[in-house]
Amino acid sequence: MHQTKKGNAWHFGMKAHIGVDAQSGLVHSVVATAANVNDVTQAGALLHGEETVAFGDAGYRGVDKRAEAQGPKWHVAMQPGKRRQLDPARKWARLLEKAEQLKASIRTKVEHPFHVIKNLFRHRKTRYKGLAKNEAQLFSLFGLANLITAKRSLLAAHTRGATWSRKVTSTEAPSALHSGCADRTTPASRCHRVAFESIRAVVLIEQRISSACCQQRDRQSARCRSPDSSHHSV
Repeated sequence: MHQTKKGNAWHFGMKAHIGVDAQSGLVHSVVATAANVNDVTQAGALLHGEETVAFGDAGYRGVDKRAEAQGPKWHVAMQPGKRRQLDPARKWARLLEKAEQLKASIRTKVEHPFHVIKNLFRHRKTRYKGLAKNEAQLFSLFGLANLITAKRSLLAAHTRGATWSRKVTSTEAPSALHSGCADRTTPASRCHRVAFESIRAVVLIEQRISSACCQQRDRQSARCRSPDSSHHSV
């Protein structure tokens, strides 16, 4: 445990770093460190190894340069100061703002487990001295938070099981059950589709911004070319 300064206030304690699945909202990784440890140093420990895309807040700037965090495509939030300086009159600035909003909509998943353990479980202060005991308690709390998060989808699967079994035959059971799980009335499936569509939109916006930057560089290089190249010898 260590002291750290946030703004003008000093705090003494620990920090919980968690990795959350963007589709289900379930916590899959928990790391406890002292309060003065930078978030980006724990990025590699929060990956389970099968990610293709990862989202982080502004504290994870430079994570793509760290060897232990290689693998997924990282989408890190822009610094708040730079985001406030974006000019809405420019098209590329509006695209960047839209991309930041989509990133934030996906990153909200990581705040839900903290809401559960802080507001529902009332765990707002550490109970023990030292990181080991407090980290062990965090594992239990986030495990219980996963049950709270998955409660709605688990109850939906339990109550709709009989309906699915009546609609399918023995030869069509695997595919029909899969389509039943993706029913529009299932809350979890809606969250899955929203997450995938948001990730796809972020990637498309970043591709458009990259293409626009390349076109702008090409135009600038064309203007800087020497006019002597257009002259012909007689």
